[in-house]
Amino acid sequence: MAATALEGVSVTHRTLDVNGIKIHVAEAGSGSGSAGGTAVLFLHGFLELWHSWHHQLRSLSARGYRCLAPDLRGYGDSTAPPSPSSYTAFHLVGDVVALLDAFALPRVYVVGQGWARSWRGTSPRSARTGCARSST
Repeated sequence: MAATALEGVSVTHRTLDVNGIKIHVAEAGSGSGSAGGTAVLFLHGFLELWHSWHHQLRSLSARGYRCLAPDLRGYGDSTAPPSPSSYTAFHLVGDVVALLDAFALPRVYVVGQGWARSWRGTSPRSARTGCARSST
């Protein structure tokens, strides 16, 4: 686990073993304060990384939210499975569900770009999300 500063906000970096691969996650904020322990999960789009969300991490963690931004499989510091068949929406959603379990998060708000819109359609546990936001 490593920590970095992101324009005045401490960001903790972890690497978790999920679904046979290693996923890098950047975490900011404690979830204490006015947000009451609420967590926000930021999911980047195609050819992006966790850092795509650095402005949102800074803003929401300062307001008391616990913010998580993974590098999805094959991106950044996360493992890239060799087979193209390992990159379906079901694999990606499975990774996200495993991350929620690893962080013991019963419910999160999901903010995402690109593939993130498939979250609600492919996850049998999508009730764990308070909302899904996707931009194109």
